[in-house]
Amino acid sequence: VVPASAGTVTVFYYFGGSLVGSFEVTVNPEAVPTTITAIDIPDALQFGTYIEVDRDDVTVIDQYGRADELTGDWSIEITSEGAESFEVFDIDYGIYIFGAWEDIGSDVFNVYISDNGSRVDSSVLAFTLENVSATAIVTIEMTVDSDGILYSGDDWESLGQNEFVEVWQSAYDEAILFVGKTAEGATVVLVDEDEDGIPDIIDVITFSVIDIVELDFGYDNDYPFAATVYDSAHSSDYDGTIMMTAWRNGEIIATTELTLISEDPYAAEMYYIEDGDLVNGEEDWEDYTTGSNLVIKDQYGKRLANDIVIGDYVGDVHFYTDGVTFTNVEEYENAYLTFTITYGEDIAEGIFTITLKDGSISASVNIDSTPVPA
Repeated sequence: VVPASAGTVTVFYYFGGSLVGSFEVTVNPEAVPTTITAIDIPDALQFGTYIEVDRDDVTVIDQYGRADELTGDWSIEITSEGAESFEVFDIDYGIYIFGAWEDIGSDVFNVYISDNGSRVDSSVLAFTLENVSATAIVTIEMTVDSDGILYSGDDWESLGQNEFVEVWQSAYDEAILFVGKTAEGATVVLVDEDEDGIPDIIDVITFSVIDIVELDFGYDNDYPFAATVYDSAHSSDYDGTIMMTAWRNGEIIATTELTLISEDPYAAEMYYIEDGDLVNGEEDWEDYTTGSNLVIKDQYGKRLANDIVIGDYVGDVHFYTDGVTFTNVEEYENAYLTFTITYGEDIAEGIFTITLKDGSISASVNIDSTPVPA
């Protein structure tokens, strides 16, 4: 039964031409984003910096109280009654920049769900954002975003770690997150206006044991100010823990640990993210050879560049013949790809298996697909 519209209907059922009974079916209106319950932003910004806010930063529920999300034409609208501490720019549909460039203080904003540009007034959530001075920041937190692992060997390029980028950092860089705190415990986005790779409120960063680590400070949506830390020499062959220390006015204000590893990375794990569902003859099968569906990681759990590990590969694999079983093996520089495709009138089933030539690891993926429409 496919409902045509919302409402309540009565269903009658018969046996042998005689009415046996009936029951009612209620069809609820289509679920739509209705209410914003939270917004994921810091409490405050240090004077002189900014953040970006968009629809991915809000948590929403539908009219039935279930978790929902804003996709398609659904977005957000943010308003304020005479903001004095922030400049706010709607730089694109539902994407806002908050600049702490006005007076020290706080402003109250309202965020609404927007349906194709039309504000849903009942969805409103109010939030407060502070613009604070450097003197209001009493503590600094410095933490690693991922696992704190940096590669210190001299074979940096061999497996293409530097070519694979997750979010905004390469596989063996580490994001160091800097967050300020006020006396009241409010989290503060910090200012960086120079080129030393660290927030201005920090005088210097030092490293224990060795001093070959560099910082590249920049803006990222998820971490408004984070430093990418990396081993600039790639040749120290040092294994072990080093301490990263932040100093201000001659005193230690924050510390965090990093782990340096020197053993050259090698491919240790290979798998497909999900099985396939394609249309025969229409889709590009490359994703099941060296595409984004195939994941290769090294012994440290870092993701490697597929084409570097596997090598050159034969062009796209397409199948057009119906009613036959097709088996083939493609030879790559460092791997073999085996694929078996069985065709019938209505469906094709296939298995792709890729194995490194040294036999160390392999991965398989199942393909289910339908023939090209007539």
